[in-house]
Amino acid sequence: MAEIVNDASVFLGGVDLSGASNQVSLGHGTDVKDRTNFASGGWRQHVAGLQSAEGLEIVGFRPRAEQPTEHVWTTANYPFGVIIGSNPPAENNVARFCFSRRQTWMPVGDLRVGELNALKISLSGTGRLYNGRVLAYSASASTGNGGSVSLGAVAAGEVLGAALFVHVVTGSPTLDVTVQRDDASGFPSPATALTFAQATEIGGQLVESSTAEASDTFYRGNWTVGGTGTIGFLLLAGIE
Repeated sequence: MAEIVNDASVFLGGVDLSGASNQVSLGHGTDVKDRTNFASGGWRQHVAGLQSAEGLEIVGFRPRAEQPTEHVWTTANYPFGVIIGSNPPAENNVARFCFSRRQTWMPVGDLRVGELNALKISLSGTGRLYNGRVLAYSASASTGNGGSVSLGAVAAGEVLGAALFVHVVTGSPTLDVTVQRDDASGFPSPATALTFAQATEIGGQLVESSTAEASDTFYRGNWTVGGTGTIGFLLLAGIE
């Protein structure tokens, strides 16, 4: 039976575009290189080349002016994340994410009287495309930990990546986030796997580690909120 898509969350940098988009694309591609030679017996031979995150696009409607969208229009580089099956995102939801560079965007669509102002953003992927999970989501965070999420071990040659989307900031708060790992779901002896730069404003970050870790398969977010005001964020992690 085909799946009907109803709920999804779309984040670009520090902006939640879920309520402004109704179509999103995020794909994986591999170059195919021809290695046909004199010993191929009359048949073409190919090998896999470079991989890429491709087909990145968001289509929908221009958000209202009061939403913090200027980060999207004025910043060229940011993480891009899509969470399927939940809006707002929920811990352990399946997530796809990568770092992206803005290619084109249409701030004013095909304007017509009485119609919605269209939105279209085209992006180019930079680096790995991660298949991961939601480690944490909050619209108004206080210091704490997320729950245990099983991502598997980081094998030799693999990379652990995590994306932080800070989508709500009022006042002057600070947010320090790490991704912790452990070999047990209860986290009796957590170790820090990834650390983000302190966040104080709307925006996004993506950090990676190629350190192999065969025994630790459980991950969680850990964060400290300081300053005054409110801060909300989304934290994704995956292994590729």
